[in-house]
Amino acid sequence: MREHQKVKITYGEYRLICSERCWQPKLVEQAKNSQLTVSTYALMWSNGNYYLVCRHRSMMNLRTDLSLHVELLPETFEPLKDFDPAQYQDRTPGMYPGKETYVCMRCHERILNTLVDFFGSVPQYTQPNSQGLTEITMSIAAEGVKLFALQYADNVELLEPQWLREKSEIP
Repeated sequence: MREHQKVKITYGEYRLICSERCWQPKLVEQAKNSQLTVSTYALMWSNGNYYLVCRHRSMMNLRTDLSLHVELLPETFEPLKDFDPAQYQDRTPGMYPGKETYVCMRCHERILNTLVDFFGSVPQYTQPNSQGLTEITMSIAAEGVKLFALQYADNVELLEPQWLREKSEIP
């Protein structure tokens, strides 16, 4: 980063793979746009993960643990003069803390990457049905699940607990 060298990254995503009759998320190469050449700005810690703050077409955050391959390139770049890592990180939202609660929700498998980004390896998944819906169960801070459900309301249905389902309904 100090030398302002560009980096080529093969970026991954999670997909549900059946292993021993149990559906588990597996990191594989992203279906689209997996090869990225980026200008690197900072390495930041947030929500239990390291993120590479970089510029592709615009500024973006890439989780370092989703990088399948990284290659340092001889090409350099001119960094943005007004980039402030502290200000940038302050604008990045985080998960809410709280008491662990049993939660069950139904989600479309197309948001699997987002599920793993929010909740890590905590959830248990069922096999997706013919509509691509899978049930996810976990013990986790309920307020974070509420935030997730509201952000992805078109793809998420909270099933349990009932109080959280009611609290997360959009009026």
